[in-house]
Amino acid sequence: MNLLNVEQHSNAWWQARLGNCTGSRVADALSMLKRASNGRVAGDSSQARLDYMLELALGRITGIVPEHFVTAAMEWGIENEKFAVAAYEVVSGNETSRVGIAAHPRIERFLASPDRYVNHDGVLEVKAPNSTTHIAYLKAGVIPSEYEYQCMAELACSGREYLDFVSFDPRFPVKLQVFIAPRMYHSEWAEKIAIMEDGVRKFLAETETLTAELQQLAERRKF
Repeated sequence: MNLLNVEQHSNAWWQARLGNCTGSRVADALSMLKRASNGRVAGDSSQARLDYMLELALGRITGIVPEHFVTAAMEWGIENEKFAVAAYEVVSGNETSRVGIAAHPRIERFLASPDRYVNHDGVLEVKAPNSTTHIAYLKAGVIPSEYEYQCMAELACSGREYLDFVSFDPRFPVKLQVFIAPRMYHSEWAEKIAIMEDGVRKFLAETETLTAELQQLAERRKF
């Protein structure tokens, strides 16, 4: 595992991610149609997958980082991350440290950015969602399914043994502000992680092909 020591959400961080498949977008990279739609059959790439592939290909060709619109909800999450981490440390008794980008040891162009490292062998994924979502996480009591791929990617890229998922909302009473899901251990998720890694390899291979096709198209154009 290679570690890039860059501050998350900085210009250097965005530049380092350019053209690469990242943990937060693995769900898009692996998204396939479940039923026929618009002339495509079940099992074909979803529109989200095609769009993400094109985004990465264009990033590699142009070197331009695409604009990322920050919503109010996203801004809230970024602003409250440090408070969520502090609350996690108090509740769990664990120590955390900042991390930039972890590059997968065997899959080139596959990166992940855990919110923190935990002690010497864990990673931390933090969410500060709206209150309705936070209470849903509290009630469900597990890592939300929409973040499973991201969490698996962080374990795969970091090479660490476990991941703690935390949801934090300071608008709740103190005892309900922090939700820590049952720990995700790499060993217990190894089979699913391996399947995810195979899917990422296939996605990146197709992205490489698309990039070459676009480059060849550009070279043939005369204007």
